[in-house]
Amino acid sequence: MIGPPLPVVLGSILKAEDSGKLNELIAAFEEHYDQYGLSNTRPYEGVDELLIKLSPEIQLIIVTNKRHKPTKKIIENLCWADYFSATYTLDMFPKKGANKSDMINACLLRFSLKNQRCLYVGDREEDAVAATISGVPFIAALWGLSNEARQIMKNRYCSIETPDDLIGKLP
Repeated sequence: MIGPPLPVVLGSILKAEDSGKLNELIAAFEEHYDQYGLSNTRPYEGVDELLIKLSPEIQLIIVTNKRHKPTKKIIENLCWADYFSATYTLDMFPKKGANKSDMINACLLRFSLKNQRCLYVGDREEDAVAATISGVPFIAALWGLSNEARQIMKNRYCSIETPDDLIGKLP
């Protein structure tokens, strides 16, 4: 499972009697991921080209449930730092219970984007809900999803099959 905050993902695989080990499991995962896992991150085919096309024309901002430290490192490893104006990660919000709509709203406020043409591209239902709450149009990115998840997202939302499809759907 990719997408939800780490405690949700790991909590969903723990048995009830092991729930007290969640913090220990999170710490072990973060240590391993920060040292080894993030270096294995590869972009989906076409994403590099999409960023090259969009970044001179459009302000690009990342909003993710991932932690800031590995997100920043992945962006550096992929040589994407110049493409993005900002990165919003869940751990940048000290408020317990912060979510993606909080991050989107903070982004809209910081960059004075509330009345601007914006678009949120995501791959989860949670992304669509957060965009809707924030008043931002949503497009579902279908690459990387299972066939079942792909069909659900395709049926519910405006969607794109490949990164290159986004160009024709921009507001």
